[in-house]
Amino acid sequence: MREHDVMRSAAGLLVLILHGDHGYYYDLAVKHDRVVHAYVAYSRRMCEVTRPGGTLLASAAGLLPLIPDGGDYWRLSAAGWRRVLAQQWPGCDVMVEAHGNCLAAVAAMYGLAQEELNRDELEAHDPRYPVLITMRGRKPATAS
Repeated sequence: MREHDVMRSAAGLLVLILHGDHGYYYDLAVKHDRVVHAYVAYSRRMCEVTRPGGTLLASAAGLLPLIPDGGDYWRLSAAGWRRVLAQQWPGCDVMVEAHGNCLAAVAAMYGLAQEELNRDELEAHDPRYPVLITMRGRKPATAS
């Protein structure tokens, strides 16, 4: 498995897709929800490797089916992520949003494709059924 992917965006930003640990600084750090067991450590590392004025982007599954052969010890709500990121991304302007609704959650659990629901069904928001949690942090341009 790759430790990270680095690319230059159309705007010329150096972008890091975070899979592991390395010693560089980036304009944008992105963590997708594939990294399940190291959320806090990866969140802290994202902040460390992002340049002043850079942006951190992350997502996490809000609704996951429980599996009978494994423990379910690490799942945070949007409020939980706000608390974690206030500690892990200090000084950043942090925004955390939950997205989803009961229909979208059930559709995801049944394995329906996005195309099987219409836009209004997908975009309806019900805070009781977060399917996806998105996070953004903007580092101050100068150290505070």
